[in-house]
Amino acid sequence: ILRIWDGQSGKSLAVLKGHTDSVSGANLLPDGRILSWSYDHTLRIWHGVLGKPLAVLEGHFDDGIGAGIDGVEILEDGNILSFSGGDSTIRIWNAQFTGLFEAQEHSNFVQTKLLPGGRILSWSSDHTLRIWDGRSGESLAVLKGHTNGVYGALALSDDRILSWSGDH
Repeated sequence: ILRIWDGQSGKSLAVLKGHTDSVSGANLLPDGRILSWSYDHTLRIWHGVLGKPLAVLEGHFDDGIGAGIDGVEILEDGNILSFSGGDSTIRIWNAQFTGLFEAQEHSNFVQTKLLPGGRILSWSSDHTLRIWDGRSGESLAVLKGHTNGVYGALALSDDRILSWSGDH
């Protein structure tokens, strides 16, 4: 369940019900709507003031490990990127909430970060990092070299990327 609160009085203004498992996170969209994601493998769009449900985005699935959607990024063009360790995919959704792109190139848990120029950086416990075109979904590069799962990455200046791993 999500709740909208009055920050001054502490009063609950709206209860947003619809997810059938734990809510992993929420974000405010540029137009004022609320986006939430959950371990039920869905994303939901809510009216930002009234809390009324507007849309359900379905496409992520459970591969048996029980994980749901781990995070979301709002892309420069207003599209929504979601990533899931449960199905090891990255998905991009447009403003009409239809899936534009699905990448299942990673073979294990996946995380993402936005890069300049509309690109997406992903990394995984499959020991790789990947760079994607955020508009077309085209794979631009696969970065290999780690011998254990990649735990994180950071965009440095001059288009360089720093990554860290369990390979010491």
